[in-house]
Amino acid sequence: MSIDAAPRSTPPLAAPRTSEPLASALPIEAAPGRLPAGGIRLLECLLRDRKAITTAILRDTTPPRLTTGLVAIAAVGAAAYGASVGLVGGPLQAVATGVKLPIVLLGAAGISLPVLHVASALAGAPLRWSQLRDLVLQALSTATVTMAGLAPLVTVWWLSFSFGASDWYVYRRVVLAAVGVAAIGCLVGAGRLVRAVPLMAALPWTAAFGLSAVQL
Repeated sequence: MSIDAAPRSTPPLAAPRTSEPLASALPIEAAPGRLPAGGIRLLECLLRDRKAITTAILRDTTPPRLTTGLVAIAAVGAAAYGASVGLVGGPLQAVATGVKLPIVLLGAAGISLPVLHVASALAGAPLRWSQLRDLVLQALSTATVTMAGLAPLVTVWWLSFSFGASDWYVYRRVVLAAVGVAAIGCLVGAGRLVRAVPLMAALPWTAAFGLSAVQL
């Protein structure tokens, strides 16, 4: 005599719990609406999250005013660094250098941009003109902010040699410190650009940018 066992019922699978919406769970570079368009928030994003702006530019999901924000950051950073270096020659020299350096750097970036466009096309990078423009401005903004942050080192270097030394000796030491800080800033900014465009495209642009800045 057999007794039929009651069929076992399997419990339903529990639905996975989500603690937050999908958009907020994504990193900042995957949520283009969270990318700031300017101001202090854009500056913080530029310094703290090196991938956010680059990814948004490459995905073409940047805010409409991102270009203006990057230009403003580059101009303010260059002006701060120029004024700090020019302070060695007095207040008027500080004002003149603070006004001239943003014009030189932004002008050189604009002049050398066609070189980057042609070189990236030859290297096989499918980037449009607007994307290359924003990538260059991101690199330039990073460079000038780095230079402005290290500018007090130039002032301290100048003060440490300004007492009891000849003017020519002090001038050479200040130029050495200024060139060193500028080189560090340029390397940091170029590192941002190389992560987004091929090296064979970044090298010709770097040469064209340097030559344009020297001529201006």
